Amino acid sequence: MEAVIQDLIRKQRPYYLPQGNPIKGLGNQYWHIFKHKDADKGPGFLNSLVSMFGFKKGKQPVYKVIRLDMVNAKVYIYTPRQEHDLPSLTLFRTAKPEVLEQFLWQESSTKETGLLVGSFREIKGRKRKYSLPDQLDIYNKLITQALGRSVLYRRSTAYFDSGVLKLYEEPLQDIVQAEGQIRLLMDWQGFTKRADVEQLEKLHDPNYRAEFAQRSLQEFLQDLSESDLSGTEIMAELIRLECLQIRLIKMQGGKGIYHKKTGILSDRQDNHILHEGSDNFTRAAHSKNAEGVTFLYSWEGQMDADAIAESIQQFDDEWLESDLAFDLTQEVLQQVLAERQRRTYRTLPVITSVTPEELIAGDTTEVLLEGHNLGQISKIAVADDDYVKIAIGHKSPTQLTTSFKVKAE
Repeated sequence: MEAVIQDLIRKQRPYYLPQGNPIKGLGNQYWHIFKHKDADKGPGFLNSLVSMFGFKKGKQPVYKVIRLDMVNAKVYIYTPRQEHDLPSLTLFRTAKPEVLEQFLWQESSTKETGLLVGSFREIKGRKRKYSLPDQLDIYNKLITQALGRSVLYRRSTAYFDSGVLKLYEEPLQDIVQAEGQIRLLMDWQGFTKRADVEQLEKLHDPNYRAEFAQRSLQEFLQDLSESDLSGTEIMAELIRLECLQIRLIKMQGGKGIYHKKTGILSDRQDNHILHEGSDNFTRAAHSKNAEGVTFLYSWEGQMDADAIAESIQQFDDEWLESDLAFDLTQEVLQQVLAERQRRTYRTLPVITSVTPEELIAGDTTEVLLEGHNLGQISKIAVADDDYVKIAIGHKSPTQLTTSFKVKAE
């Protein structure tokens, strides 16, 4: 867009000069006001200048207004219907083009494909629905191209593992270089890799962080391009560079989990792509799982644009909700690790009773084990003891029958 604006400014010179920066209006429209360089010398001077160059009086306007239509990639040039009767800056920001055109006369309109350069709208072969893993290649291609053009990626997910970052090393380089950002909103127990949590906790150690500080941005980008980093290392570097921000959602009362799986990508031209479906932000979801994902594009209809705007607002509200979303403080991460350990122990097999308690040498004894999670047991053995042979019979979560055969000495 910047290149197009500079070209427009060049074409309006030397007589018309830009008045401030472009104004962002509704519907991804940008308005740019130009004023004749001699307008402040009074109408008499401007009229005489018009006569000198052979123009009829009244044909040399004081103002020109240029609209950049980012949705349709068009440039409109206007002059005020009445001299000096320009809409206010507030109206430019808040009114639809058809309202502003009540004050403006359209002089020309041209197609300007330069407005699409670097935007999502350059991406070819977009689809509405993707079925994974059958359409995994074209799905990953779309995500890769969209990420590479993004300045902000809002992503909500129930589960996350840093391995997914390995799949998108190339567009991550583009995001870092463009000073873009990924905001990840996830359930507080959504880390599938313990190593990711431990790495995040270590980042609170100033001595450990100092090791990262010694790495230059170019070194990190080089390692990304050569695929020399693990997913966990990429995650840590992105957080250090403030390119990746993670907030954890803890549902009130501890009942249920944060189970949203929505992504909203935004480019510099304020185009947005929303995807929603069953896919978490994990390597498995983006490489082998059976998933269904639907896409909306902000420039392909007002209903889609409205739905995306609503999703952006919902995400931003949750991101800023201090009673719901928590930063990755050391205290929060220690709670995450403690809860992971508690849940692990809760699912481990526990034996509460053994009947009978004694075995007879030389005989096979049927033994009943009672307890919790016994259905997970697949093998029982006595380490370094060839005198006892054990076979598992019927098993359930609370009971397991075994046969112990003890050799006579």
